[in-house]
Order: sequence, then structure tokens, then C-alpha cells
Amino acid sequence: MAKIEGKACCIAIDVQSGCLDQNSKFYDPEYVEVVKRDRMVLDKCREVGVPIIYLQEVHRDNGFDFGRELEGDESKHCLEGNPYTAVAEEELGRIPDKEPLVKKRRYSGFLYTELEVCLSAFGVHPGDTLILIGGFTDVCVHYTFVDAHQRDYRLRVVKDCLQASTPPAGEAALEAMRYLQHAAPVTLDEIMEQLDEYGKTHPKTEEAEADIVVED
Repeated sequence: MAKIEGKACCIAIDVQSGCLDQNSKFYDPEYVEVVKRDRMVLDKCREVGVPIIYLQEVHRDNGFDFGRELEGDESKHCLEGNPYTAVAEEELGRIPDKEPLVKKRRYSGFLYTELEVCLSAFGVHPGDTLILIGGFTDVCVHYTFVDAHQRDYRLRVVKDCLQASTPPAGEAALEAMRYLQHAAPVTLDEIMEQLDEYGKTHPKTEEAEADIVVED
């Protein structure tokens, strides 16, 4: 089994409250279970000293920053001020003064954001490993993966810790990511084992405890 190479960082992509509240039209009981598995990965990262960054898709109410997003199947979503747009911080156990939140206006976490600033602050650079969890597998996870791949990061995508727009679309996206990096798609059990091994060879440091906050 492949090991995590270099330093590591976990990126929780768009784990937002709308899918967890039964009063929301986006509620998905299966995703409630996904978020529980997300929490297992995040807690393991905290245990072994892997830093965590959260991505949050958010748009202005007037639609100014949607670009071409509304020309496909998607309607207006992730609007500012809507409680369902908020990151599911309680469920994920976010520690705000140590686990930065990066807001994005596009699908990719790298496009027009401060993600690379945060990665650099944690000492994570191209050649190191990013662990991706969250949703949608075929949209924001996939686009973030591709931009990370083109920046020469190594990737792990935890299949059990993702939500997709549809199961076939999710499977196709995972295969597309595997095509780019064969070691990228992993199961929950596999990433937990890789993180345990990482913890043995990368003792927690002050950098992993850095107080970094990125919010606007």
C-alpha cells in the first residue's frame, strides 16, 4: 500500500450544513453518515499532527460571482447569509484558531483563493500530500484535485468520505482522478492506516499547531 509522502494536509471541501439539516431541501441522510466518517479522518489528522484546512463555497445573493455555474444543472446555491451555507463546524470538530477556513467563489479550492497561502504557512508544498474529503466528488473535489495535481501535489481522495451529485458521476470522477494518480483513491480504512504510519515518522511539531486563521 502506498504511503503518504512528504508532509501532509487534509482539506475538507464544502462540508456544509445544508445537507445535514432535515429542514433543508439539500438534506441527505446518507451524507450524514459520510460526515461522521469525515470526522473520523479529521480526528485522526489531529491526533498525528496533520493540519486541516476547510473550503467553503459561498456566493453573493445578487449572483454577481456565479460566473457560468448557473448555465448547467445547478440553481442558485451556497448564498451568503444562508445558514445552510455554513461549514458544519460542530459536526467536524473544527478548531477555528488552528484550522483555517478558505472561502471560494468557484469549484476549485485553488482558483482565486488563499489556499496556497495556508498550505505554505503549514509548510506543505508541491511534492507533499493533500488528503481530500467532502463533496461533490464530481465537482468541487474533482476540480480541486486537478488543480492540485497540476501544481505537483500528491493526492489522496477518501472514497468513503465523499458525496457525489449522482453515484455514476462520482464513480466516473474517481476513475478520472485515479487516471492521473493511481494511488489517489483510497478507502477510509486505508487512509487511517496511512495516517497511523505517518504519525510514526512525522512527530507533531509547532508548525502543525500554527495559529492560522483565514476568514473574511
